[in-house]
Amino acid sequence: MARVTTTGSATDNNFNAANGTGLQVRTKLNEVLTALRTLNAGSGDPSGDANVVAFQPHIDTSTNELKICTSVSSGTGTFTTIGNITQTNFGLLSKTGGTLTGVLTTATGSTSAPSLNFGDGGTGFYKKGTNQIGLIANQAEIAFFDQNSFTIDNSKELRLLENSGSEYVALKAPSSMSANKTITFPDETGTVLTSASSIANSNLANSSVTVGSTAISLGSSATTIAGLTTLTSTNLQATNIKDTSGNNSSTAEQISQGRAKAWVIFGNDGSMNANFGVSSVTDNGGSGNFTINFSSAFANVNYAFALSAGRGTGSGARIVTQEGTSGKTTSAFQLKVRNDSGSQTDTQEVSAVFFAA
Repeated sequence: MARVTTTGSATDNNFNAANGTGLQVRTKLNEVLTALRTLNAGSGDPSGDANVVAFQPHIDTSTNELKICTSVSSGTGTFTTIGNITQTNFGLLSKTGGTLTGVLTTATGSTSAPSLNFGDGGTGFYKKGTNQIGLIANQAEIAFFDQNSFTIDNSKELRLLENSGSEYVALKAPSSMSANKTITFPDETGTVLTSASSIANSNLANSSVTVGSTAISLGSSATTIAGLTTLTSTNLQATNIKDTSGNNSSTAEQISQGRAKAWVIFGNDGSMNANFGVSSVTDNGGSGNFTINFSSAFANVNYAFALSAGRGTGSGARIVTQEGTSGKTTSAFQLKVRNDSGSQTDTQEVSAVFFAA
């Protein structure tokens, strides 16, 4: 209904046909009937007993808002805004959906009646506490999140599904703890992720540990791993320790544990049958006079050696000795083979092994 505007004074701006001449009353009635074909409108909310009644619709022309009077007291109406008449659907969100540009506020809710649900009154979200949102399923809180973390309740699992979606890896807290534990993911691959002080034997058996580029098989009798520098196992093979080329080169640590720096087996002409850390054997001419040349020079001449000779079908003993003080250098070692009479003599085979820091 539009507010009636007459040719009279402002006090006549209402639906009341006051007493007057016949023409005045007839004119007023025509104005009221004309107004019934439109909607009551005006700047601001109408007031006064003659201008407002309960459930009266009204358009506030200053805001273009459609309002309905919900109650009247002493000529003053209480108007509830329906929406803006210049906007589609009064600017309201359609039941079928749309874009919400304002702020949506709901009740706090509870675990039995979450504020937002998805067709199931016991599944949704509610306000757990200040700046905390709880996730509800079957009327029970299973997790909540805030500005600090996403927390899963009651030892529930975080499941990471594989591609088919049937198998998963689950992470969960133990049923009882004495204090908080934090596990930080490493920024690299191939790292054991654990908060325990040791790894259970059952988790190590028949597995392997990779140190650098070398994989160490632990076997079925693996015990504990205290760290990459200390590995305790009853099935750790020394032959698995090799360099990047697959050779058994010695490091200083390996040498201090008894590994030879170099060794060689050669015949009476200096030809090598087998060797390690030796580049060649020089036959110095004459009988039983040889020089062993090392592949890499030793740090100093303070190295130990062991020498032996096999006489083959010959007779008498064979003695292998260092050739004086000048025969021992960092890059080579000269030796002579003698018989039990002290004379230099050839022999079928000579073996030499050297230990150095």
